[in-house]
Amino acid sequence: MRNGKADAYASVGRAHAGFIEQHPDWPLELVLVSVEEKPPAFGSFAFSLADTQFRKDVDSMLSGFLGTEAHREMVAKFGFTEDEVNLVAAS
Repeated sequence: MRNGKADAYASVGRAHAGFIEQHPDWPLELVLVSVEEKPPAFGSFAFSLADTQFRKDVDSMLSGFLGTEAHREMVAKFGFTEDEVNLVAAS
């Protein structure tokens, strides 16, 4: 982008917000795409296919944690907003 060969770069907004903050003199802007235009893609974990119970245990723990006040406080330290947390809490 900086050398003029591209007009835009699509990637994970949160991952690049910090980069943009570190380079305030660069003419870069973070543009978020609405959920209606493109549903968000979330990170994930990978387990052995044989670890069915482990996967279920992790899913259970995450289901009980995502969206809680503790989760919100933890990710707020990294710049995540309430709206961003609500995206994963509702899924």
